[in-house]
Amino acid sequence: MEGHVKEEMVGSDAEVSSQDLPSAENLELREELSANPGAEEGVSFFGLCESPPGGASAAAKRFMNLLVLHMDGAVSLEQEAPYGDILVHQGPSFQTAWGTVA
Repeated sequence: MEGHVKEEMVGSDAEVSSQDLPSAENLELREELSANPGAEEGVSFFGLCESPPGGASAAAKRFMNLLVLHMDGAVSLEQEAPYGDILVHQGPSFQTAWGTVA
């Protein structure tokens, strides 16, 4: 059927952890956070969205993955203004959620 969009619904009782996230989509974030673990400036979410794959769908997927990582304590998030950039830092459970990046 032309123009048909398949939607996946996640129930309110469904749990997702950082272990369930596709590693390819988060590899760049993982590597940047591992390279600069104490960096005060953090990793820019807007910057991540500019790298391939681009587009609204990829940005939405990255944002949802970011929220899951935050809930697991793998990353901490900082946003100074509504709709502003989100700075991503290593969270308290970064190592246990992702392990060491070689």
